Amino acid sequence: MKHYLNWIKISPVDTRIVGVSALPSMAVTRPFHLVEHGTLSTTNNGDILALVTDGTGTATHLGRIEVHRTATLKRR
Repeated sequence: MKHYLNWIKISPVDTRIVGVSALPSMAVTRPFHLVEHGTLSTTNNGDILALVTDGTGTATHLGRIEVHRTATLKRR
């Protein structure tokens, strides 16, 4: 039996790697808050509605942000 278990060796380095990889699972959930102000413009071309938004704001963990979004909606 010793012959089969001879290749299994655990070093202190291996245990440190396992310990460090477990840290993200112990992380505490932090609240996220976003305040944004901007403009919304729409364009209606028959069955297609295009939306464009531009804005600035402040987000937790990010600081000041600038946002540009585009979306296209199609009627059925």
